[in-house]
Amino acid sequence: MVLDIHVVSNVKSIYDIDTVKQTFSVEAKYKLRWDATERDRQRWRQHQAVKGATTMPAETKEEESAGFRPRGGSTLIAVKEDFTPDFLPRIVFPNASNVTLSLKSGNKVFFKLEEAGDQYEASQIIYDFQIRCTFREFFELKSFPFDCQDLPIIMKLGGDADSSNYRFLPDAVRPVFGKVELENSVFTEWHVSRTMYEFGHTDVSLSKKGKTYPLYINRVKVQRQSGFYIQRIVLVLAFLSLGSLSSFAVNWDTVEDRLSIDFTILLTVVAFQYVVNGSLPVLPFLTIIDLYILFAQGFILLVILEQSLLIQLADDEEQSDFDETCFWISLIVWVVMQMSFLGYSAFKRRRERRKLTMNSLELHKYIKEEQNDGVLAHKMEFTKQDVEDIKAGKWCSGISRKVRHTKDAPTQKQEQLDSPDS
Repeated sequence: MVLDIHVVSNVKSIYDIDTVKQTFSVEAKYKLRWDATERDRQRWRQHQAVKGATTMPAETKEEESAGFRPRGGSTLIAVKEDFTPDFLPRIVFPNASNVTLSLKSGNKVFFKLEEAGDQYEASQIIYDFQIRCTFREFFELKSFPFDCQDLPIIMKLGGDADSSNYRFLPDAVRPVFGKVELENSVFTEWHVSRTMYEFGHTDVSLSKKGKTYPLYINRVKVQRQSGFYIQRIVLVLAFLSLGSLSSFAVNWDTVEDRLSIDFTILLTVVAFQYVVNGSLPVLPFLTIIDLYILFAQGFILLVILEQSLLIQLADDEEQSDFDETCFWISLIVWVVMQMSFLGYSAFKRRRERRKLTMNSLELHKYIKEEQNDGVLAHKMEFTKQDVEDIKAGKWCSGISRKVRHTKDAPTQKQEQLDSPDS
C-alpha cells in the first residue's frame, strides 16, 4: 500500500541569484501530512497526557498497554517529551548545500497529530519545518543577456522511502497548496515570470538499488532583464565601433594618425570584454554579447586593414578614391552588423521564452546540450576478479560507467538526485 504524503509549501523569499557561481538562496516553509497509524494515535494520547500532567483511569491501561503505572486508582504515562510518529520521513534537498531543517517560527515541535474531524477524514501526522539555504543550478547562458532560467527547489524523500511505497501529493484540503512570495524576494536583474510545480520521481539509473524516490519541485521561472547590458555595453560598443569611422576624417596621407585612433578604440572595446567576463562563469562557448564584442573588434580591425592598404597605393587619386570607397563599405558593414544583432537577439529572446512553460521532461528534450554532455553520474562496479586480486595483494583498478537519463524519468540537471544510501 502506498502512503500518500500531502504537501503544502510556502517559498517566503528568493535572493542572491548569482550567475557566476550559478546559485540562488531560498527561505521556505513546508507542511507535510499523512495518515496516522493506531500506534501513532496511542503515542499521541500518551504524549498529551504527560504534557498536560493529566491522569487517566486505570481501566484504560489494557488498551494503551505499555507505559502505564497504576497509582491510587489512576495511571501516569511515562513517555518521551517529544512526540515521534512511526514513519519518520528523511527529507532531502539534493541541489542545495548545507541544508538544515529548522522549526517554524512559533513552533516548539516538528511533529504533531490532528484527530479526524471536519477537516480530515482520518487522523493525520503533521510535519512542519522551514529551510534557509543556497541551491545550485546549471544555468544555460548561450543566450546571455536574453536568457531565461529555472530556479528549481527540489525536495526528495530519501532513505528507504522509495516510490513504490510512498508518494508526494498536493494537499487537497486547501484550495492553494503552494505559494511563492515575491514581495520579500530580491530580483534586481530578473523578472519573475511564473512558478511551476512538479510531482514525480528520481531517475532510476541514478540509484545503486535500482529504485526511484518521490520528488516535489517548485520551479521558479525567471527572465533576465537585459536593459543593463544593452544600455551600458551594447550601445557603448556600437558608438565606439561607429566612432572608428571618424579616423577617415583625418587626412589620408597621415595614416599613422588614423591608426592611432583605431587602436585606441580597439583597446577600449577589449576593456569592455573584461567587464562582461566578470559577469559570467568560465564558459566553453560564446554568448550573444560575446559574439557582439567579437564582431565589434572585427569591424575595427577591418577599418585598420583598409587604412593600412592606403600605403600600398602610389597614386594620390587612387588613394583618395579608395579611401572614400572604404568609408562607405565600412558604414554599410556597421549598419548590417547592428541589424543582424537586433534580429538575432529577438529570435533568441523568443526561443528562450518558450522555456518559461516547460517542465523537467520538456526542458531535457528542448535543451540539446547539457552539463557534462548529459552524463549524470559515474557508477563504479567491480568483478569477482577484482576481489581476488585485492585479497591476493595485487593492484586493482577499473573504469567507471557513465549514467545518463532514462527515457521515462524526470530529468534534473544535477547529479545529486540520489542520496548516498539510495
